[in-house]
Amino acid sequence: MRLLTIVLPLKPVSTNTYLEMNRRGHVYTSSETVKFKEAIVDFLELVREDLLSFRKTLTDKRTILEASYFFYIPEEVFYTVQGDLNSHCYDWDNSIKVLQDCVFSFLVFDDRHVKKAHVSLIPSDKHCISILLKETTVK
Repeated sequence: MRLLTIVLPLKPVSTNTYLEMNRRGHVYTSSETVKFKEAIVDFLELVREDLLSFRKTLTDKRTILEASYFFYIPEEVFYTVQGDLNSHCYDWDNSIKVLQDCVFSFLVFDDRHVKKAHVSLIPSDKHCISILLKETTVK
């Protein structure tokens, strides 16, 4: 079993803002998404050797990955002024698709191997994303 942890000091982008439509009705990737993807790649470049080392173990077609996503969200976004959960805070499922596609594209490995996922939204003092990938193989 192999583990890989990736920490990205970024604000997640939602699939709700992933695409935009111009006046002619053409759909394109939003500028927010483009910047988010570029920022992810910049941070992944910093840990390229760790990623490549982990990637080398993912050659078996029977490899299964378990992914844990931790989204640290500033308390002023997570909670309302009254201290209730903010209804405008991120839906956890909206943040995963863009992130996972970008990370697995960098790894050059199909994300269909992720067969189990855990997601946590955690109040914090600032935005941050932590990803834990755990590799197992079916016997």
